[in-house]
Amino acid sequence: MWSDWHAPSISRGSLQTIPMSNSSNYFRLAIKRFSMIFSRVKEYAFILSAFLSIWSIAQAQDNYEKWKKQEEQKLQQWKDERDQAFIEFLKKEWKEFQALQGSTTFDVPKPSRLPVATPPQPTKENPTEKRVIVRDVEIPKTAPPAETVKMPTPDLKDNRENVELSFFEATIPISYDRAIKSKPDGPVDEEYISGFWEMLSKSDYQSLLKQTQFYRDRMKLNDWGYCVLLNSIAGRIFANAHNECNMFVWFMLAKSGYQAKVGYNGDKISLLLPTSHKLYNLPYYILRKSQSRFYAVILDPAEKPAVESIKSYDQDYPDAMKAIEFAIGNPPDIKNIFGTKKLKFSYIGEEHVLTVQFNKSDVEFFEWYPQTDFALYFNASPSEAAATSLLTQLKPCVQGKTETEAVNLLLRFVQTAFAYKTDQEQFGREKPFYPDETLYYPFSDCEDRAVLFAYVTRKLLGLDVIGLNYPNHVATAVRFNSDVDGDSLVYQGKKYTVCDPTYENATCGMCMPDFRNVMPDVIQIID
Repeated sequence: MWSDWHAPSISRGSLQTIPMSNSSNYFRLAIKRFSMIFSRVKEYAFILSAFLSIWSIAQAQDNYEKWKKQEEQKLQQWKDERDQAFIEFLKKEWKEFQALQGSTTFDVPKPSRLPVATPPQPTKENPTEKRVIVRDVEIPKTAPPAETVKMPTPDLKDNRENVELSFFEATIPISYDRAIKSKPDGPVDEEYISGFWEMLSKSDYQSLLKQTQFYRDRMKLNDWGYCVLLNSIAGRIFANAHNECNMFVWFMLAKSGYQAKVGYNGDKISLLLPTSHKLYNLPYYILRKSQSRFYAVILDPAEKPAVESIKSYDQDYPDAMKAIEFAIGNPPDIKNIFGTKKLKFSYIGEEHVLTVQFNKSDVEFFEWYPQTDFALYFNASPSEAAATSLLTQLKPCVQGKTETEAVNLLLRFVQTAFAYKTDQEQFGREKPFYPDETLYYPFSDCEDRAVLFAYVTRKLLGLDVIGLNYPNHVATAVRFNSDVDGDSLVYQGKKYTVCDPTYENATCGMCMPDFRNVMPDVIQIID
């Protein structure tokens, strides 16, 4: 730019002799040249300013990274100190606790054969009864088949091992530090258990913990589902070694904020979990400080129940205070594997055929689910596939009917479309069903039918339903919007008419004869 222009040589006093036109051209050229120079200077200034800004940002980022690293080191040091204090506690503070036998669901065995009712002949509609208005039920759409669950790729290092495991038909890839496989030598005692915790705490367990929490959220697992997931991972890492699997689940639960513990008797280590719900047919231990029930849960169906006494400790890992939640707010979303079944029933001479769906993955998940309070079953929702097929096909059946007609039709559906057999006859153990299980298994009994009836009645008719827990039987009662004759009870100041989904051919208001004079416990269902 500088070589393109040279100032003219002008002698003193010569300006007067320059013509006006030449003088104007000179100044215009000079101004243009200086403008070009000024523009280029501004560009250089901008570049310099940008460079200084980038350098400043880089410097700030470098300072932030240094601060972040220092804080992470402080946090890790605090965690290490906390773990070391807990390890020292585990080496010595163990006491013996006696097992208490868990409750059984029914004190009296359920009958293998049920009475069949003789329903009254249909009569003309009661003109005072309100017509049922089937609300615009929002039928859930069946989700498309789920793809294999994928975890964001972790940082791979030389000491990591990558494996895949099958979790209720879903394939789950995980990456873990090989140091997690380490375990101490020697007999099962306080030193062995504290040594296992110490080795695991020094591994890169945090990366695996992030993966398990990712899968938990992705598959909508509740606390118990999370326990089962951890146990599945432990089985892959420790080749299903019982003691190591239980200790791994204990460690990971504690690191996730749960009040998990372990205990041992002889060479057997048991996992002890607290819950706000009652678990049936499982021994439990009352630890003195918390006064909570710690159940000796079984994550592996082949595992034998805990023994009468156990040595354990009575202190929580810092900030591990959560109890295990067994409620099913939403069904798990592990993998969509659908099955179908045809169900037939008739009502007042009209035949109905339904083709219902269920999620096989959910059925497998619930197969060994711990038996707990009936309220959890009544408040559980079926899978999207089951809900869609049931509500879509039953809705036209009740459309335009009176409340009693609609309820009687739904009663007849549940009473006669399913074959009856007690859990002891079908499984050799008590096993209440969640809704998808009732659709899947060939037989069902009273509590299974009560749960299913309560669900479809609430969703299709918008009526309030409660469960009735008799000494060896479970039924339901419905609060109608008009007065209905028959057996009933008052709950929270409101009349509920007995509706028994197991009493074959019975209509609303008909209680089984054996329970007509028995006051049941009420099971509340919350929408």
